[in-house]
Amino acid sequence: MVARMEELRAPAADRLVVGDSDPVTATDLRALGEASSGPKVSIQLPTHRRGAEVRQDPVQLRNLLDEAAHRLIDQGVDPATVLTPARALLDDQQFWQHQSDGLVVFASPEVSRWFRVPFELPTSLTVGDTFHVTPLAPMLSGDDEFLVLAVSQNSVRLFAATRTTIGELDPGPIPTSMAEALAHEDPERQLQARSVGSGDARFHGHGVGEHDKATVERFLRAVDHGLHDLLGADPRPLVLACVGYYVPIFRSVTRHADVVEPAVEGNPERLKPVELHAAAWQRISERLAADLEKSWSRYEEGLGNRHATETLDASCARAEEGRVDTLFVSDAPTDGTDDAHRVLDRAVLATLASSGSVVSVGAQRLPDGQAAVALLRY
Repeated sequence: MVARMEELRAPAADRLVVGDSDPVTATDLRALGEASSGPKVSIQLPTHRRGAEVRQDPVQLRNLLDEAAHRLIDQGVDPATVLTPARALLDDQQFWQHQSDGLVVFASPEVSRWFRVPFELPTSLTVGDTFHVTPLAPMLSGDDEFLVLAVSQNSVRLFAATRTTIGELDPGPIPTSMAEALAHEDPERQLQARSVGSGDARFHGHGVGEHDKATVERFLRAVDHGLHDLLGADPRPLVLACVGYYVPIFRSVTRHADVVEPAVEGNPERLKPVELHAAAWQRISERLAADLEKSWSRYEEGLGNRHATETLDASCARAEEGRVDTLFVSDAPTDGTDDAHRVLDRAVLATLASSGSVVSVGAQRLPDGQAAVALLRY
């Protein structure tokens, strides 16, 4: 029986956070967009990973929270109903010892969220009827989960990962070694495999070291059979990590629909999860770059048949009609007016609300002075 999809995702508590930044997903931003009651405070500031400047980061946040409090009072709102959870960060020493390059804080009467991001942000504060979510747009590219399958003679491991996290999954029906995979072929081998434990089996007998292709193929078929039993028609891309001569054999036998090219070649047995993540993320980011070029080509084609916009205002209007397939947002800090910020945030949130994609692109790609353009569905 194939397990339900939600059962195959590593629980957040079991995830290793890679670096000191936080995952940001479209779901996170949609939740911020759905917050309904009261004023919405958005704060962003640069932070520091080390050095004397680290001590100034909570001071800077305190000053911004104090300014937010003054603005709320001017609107007749009790600041404590909005800012109390955010103020709790000020005295959290552990929090400030594990910062990235930027920090974004959101606060309203019903929402309190913060995200550490791996890029520097200009200092800003907004208090309005919409959260200023656009600074997080660069984190949305590649926020989807992917899989990492690390295969060697003595170890088979499966991981679920995102841009910033990785967690090992229970292999379930996947054999965890060549010995376990092929034990049924010979009763003596089955006894040997069991004698050292399913997680640390060793392959005894002829062909130790370089196995013939037929043996390797049977091993990898068994791995793929277990993978398919566990995942079914799982759409997540899978990054394969193994020695080079396993790669074409696995590709020839696997039923998984999306195996990323190229594989991470080499023996992965001694690679720690963080090392596997770094190598796998490189493959995923290369794919994202290629996907961006394809999307941008579609946008340029859309300009000729009215399936694309050339201004922020038009992009926001089409997004609120549910017509945006992909919103391309400038990766440069937004220097526009508060009104322009609000329009951009509305465009981002409306695009996500209708299951469109938000992609960060170089500012030089966009028409002069425009913070976003859109590829339309129709």
